[in-house]
Amino acid sequence: MPTLKGPRPGTPPVPFVISKEGAQRYLVGLSWDPREAPKLDVNVSKGPRKGSASSGILHALMMPFEFLRVLFLTIIKQITNDMHQATLKKDDDAEGRDVNANQYDLDLDCYIYDADFNLKTIVGVEDGELIDSSKRVYHSGDNQGGGGGGDDEKLFVETRGLPADYHHIYFVVKSDCKFSMAEFKNASIRLADSKTEVATLQNSLAPPEGMPKMFNYVFCRVSRDGEGWSFENIDEFTDDGVKWEEYLPTLPAIKAA
Repeated sequence: MPTLKGPRPGTPPVPFVISKEGAQRYLVGLSWDPREAPKLDVNVSKGPRKGSASSGILHALMMPFEFLRVLFLTIIKQITNDMHQATLKKDDDAEGRDVNANQYDLDLDCYIYDADFNLKTIVGVEDGELIDSSKRVYHSGDNQGGGGGGDDEKLFVETRGLPADYHHIYFVVKSDCKFSMAEFKNASIRLADSKTEVATLQNSLAPPEGMPKMFNYVFCRVSRDGEGWSFENIDEFTDDGVKWEEYLPTLPAIKAA
């Protein structure tokens, strides 16, 4: 698990330093481990060792059976893997959480509001939401299993040329499978300058012990702060059925801003 860093939740906004070169871009990166395929546990005795003439003859006689043993295990492993992959198929319905999906699937979205907290747009993994109309906020694409190194999903924000009415940006993680946040392995999220890749804020997605099952997580809010930007560590878990457009502006972090 990467080292976590940044201010505690509930503290006042903190200046967010972004490189002044190029697009002056920052990113939010989400990562988690994929669900492991079931391990095949087959105990098959090895053939006799070479040594005496009798054992050498026996070894030669056993060679065809050894070949069949290896072939059998290979086939069984492939069948087991295929069966595991078949359980990871997702529903065609993109609405809400796919409660039947057996893979570890997290989605990273952002909700963009104006200064009065009127929702302007959403950028996320759904069709038509991968990039905003200004082409300054964009998603790396949907990762449905957590495979690959580094960040599994990213959201990028180019602050140079960003529409002036994009004032508050919330970053949200949603489980799109049957698993709750507590069941994901090594899930974490970070806020970083895109040029330096240095994380300003990094949180674990593991809920506190004893918390009921939660399937969503609000990471942080990045807001305009004069000529620059600031951020707040929200770090809040929620259940299903959230009306995001209405819910995000009610968070305590806003009241302290």
